[in-house]
Order: sequence, then C-alpha cells, then structure tokens
Amino acid sequence: MLLTIVICVGASTTIYAKLSPLMSDFVSAKPKTPPTQPPAVAAASVPTPPPPTSTPVPTPTVAPTPIAATQAAAAAPSAVVFTADYQVRGPRRVNFRTSPGTADADTIIESLDPGTQLQYLNQDDTSTGTRWMKFRTQDGTQGWMREIDVVPLNAGQ
Repeated sequence: MLLTIVICVGASTTIYAKLSPLMSDFVSAKPKTPPTQPPAVAAASVPTPPPPTSTPVPTPTVAPTPIAATQAAAAAPSAVVFTADYQVRGPRRVNFRTSPGTADADTIIESLDPGTQLQYLNQDDTSTGTRWMKFRTQDGTQGWMREIDVVPLNAGQ
C-alpha cells in the first residue's frame, strides 16, 4: 500500500515538473483593476487666483507657404503601420513580456486575450531553451511571447 502511494506521488511530481514549463505562462482571466486616483480637493479650499492686471496682446502668426508645408511633411517620419500576421492562441489569456523568459513576474506587460492580433518583429530568442518571438500589438506596445502561445493569423485557432 505504501509503495503504491509513493509511486503515485512520484509520478505526479514528475508529470508536473515536465508540464510546468509549458503551462507556466497561462494566467487566469482576472479583470484589470483601474489605477487609484487621489481624492478630489474640495473647491472651497482652493484659492482663486487674482484677475490679470493687464490684457495680454496676441502675437501674430505667419501661415507657412505651401512649399514649406510640403517640405515639412516630407521631413516628418511616417507612422508605423501595424500589419497583423500572428494571433494569441486560445483558450486562455497569455502574458506579454518585456523580455524572454518566465522566471521574473516583473517582466509582464499585460495579459492578452485569445485571438489578439500581433505583428511579428522578426526577432527570436532561444536562450531559455524555448523559442521566444518579439511582437508589436495594435496599440504599438512591443514585447515577447513564446512560440507555442501564438499561431499565424491565417492558421486560425
């Protein structure tokens, strides 16, 4: 009887140790709590500034010529275009991290829902023994996810 219990405990521990790296980045779907804001100051306690003693004179502005406007537009950097080519694999939310690896919880930027579209930035890291890929979200945030947590966009879920 004791031998059976020891075998069951040993087998469970071994299975857990083998599956832990594969399952360690899944998180529960907890709602995000909004940041706390300082209490509002009562209007009666804020002193009213005295009215200005002199009237400010507006400074005239010169409209740019069409040539100058065209040159300024040409010199301005173009906006980064988001082109989704991957998405988060379901069925659970997955952590989006500042660096590859699951050892440090401080590297979590946010948890992404299944189906969240991502743009692959052509950077990989395999130093942890797992392939980590660098992505950009639609809002421009850049971070890392494991290869097993994403699928190509055309592959579906």
